[in-house]
Amino acid sequence: MTTTTAALSPRPSNGTVVELLRRCGSGDTSALMRLYDIVSPLVYRLSLLVLGEEGMAQASTGRTFAIVWETAPGYDHAKDGTALPWLLSIAHGEARSQLG
Repeated sequence: MTTTTAALSPRPSNGTVVELLRRCGSGDTSALMRLYDIVSPLVYRLSLLVLGEEGMAQASTGRTFAIVWETAPGYDHAKDGTALPWLLSIAHGEARSQLG
């Protein structure tokens, strides 16, 4: 069994994701790029699991971050819960929407 670098990347802390989402909500594009850097491996793996095809998973990952950018201003940690599961639920919904 081979292991990829992405599989070894540490899970980002909730505090980091919350702070980056807050900055995204304020229009900080560098925060979106940083969020993409640290969370996209997880989003891609989830998308690939749902879709089963690399190209579709890559496209779904990109669309997920577009949705996150659009919805970040409304993200409320108290209401929406832990940031990473919130973001991954967006990824899951985006990927499932491609199935049919």
